[in-house]
Amino acid sequence: MSFIRLLLCTLICSLLTSAPIARAGTCTGADDCTACSTCKYCKHCAILGGTCGVKKALDQATSESPQQTNQPQQPPTQQQKQQQETQPPLPKKLHPFRAAHPSQAPGEKQANYQVALLSLSDPAKLATLGERGANPRLKQIVYWLNQARLSGENPSHVIDATLQQNAYSPAHADLIKTNLLRNLKIGDELGFFTPQNSDLLRRGGAPLVMRGPYAGEIAHVDHIIPVSIAPEIGNDLANLELMPKTLNLRKSAKIGDRQKALAHGLNAAGVIDAKLLERIMTSKTAPPPPVDAL
Repeated sequence: MSFIRLLLCTLICSLLTSAPIARAGTCTGADDCTACSTCKYCKHCAILGGTCGVKKALDQATSESPQQTNQPQQPPTQQQKQQQETQPPLPKKLHPFRAAHPSQAPGEKQANYQVALLSLSDPAKLATLGERGANPRLKQIVYWLNQARLSGENPSHVIDATLQQNAYSPAHADLIKTNLLRNLKIGDELGFFTPQNSDLLRRGGAPLVMRGPYAGEIAHVDHIIPVSIAPEIGNDLANLELMPKTLNLRKSAKIGDRQKALAHGLNAAGVIDAKLLERIMTSKTAPPPPVDAL
């Protein structure tokens, strides 16, 4: 019965393709030509059992019998051993970012945080932004660092890989890394990674403070060294920090020990020159600056 069915199917397939039936030969069609699921008749090249893509797949599947797979492997010849010894080891695949977390949407987070962080921290792009233009970028960076962490990555390693690919100097990269990790910690402490807040951060919006005495307030981006004193570094990622709105409004354009230490670090990294360093160091406390843009 099965033979009759196969014969009928083969004849029908042949008539539909208007080509002669052959039981052997080389496929002249494409490697991905299709065949009838019953008779395996190739509808592209009209060769029954030809060496087309379908036939190759069938041959591979049927050739892996238990007798073949269980045969002991032949020991390598002396020539093969010498080739293996002289061949240099294959380099390890550089892949600082792992696959996506299973709970994440397919394709959304797998490598997206790598691409996003590279773009958001690109110094050439940051240099083109206007005043406070990097504020939304800091929020987005914090979001993607958290996504990398959820994927099993070490945020510190992710930052290192990102800043290295963006060609930051080691000294400048260290300052940025320290500050980004601090912002990630602030996000943990203030509850910025709820689903609603995460969505806001992803779009560069202002998250709500969910924990502590300022719960319910929106978060602002503060300039550690006030932008009113040093607008030249207003978009430097080492100089931006998330904080509750009330704290940001209370903050004056003060140059304290923390600001001076950062200024010296940026000068040593070649980010600011001696003239700007002197301006920062000699600045006096001024009234609070305008509220940072959300």
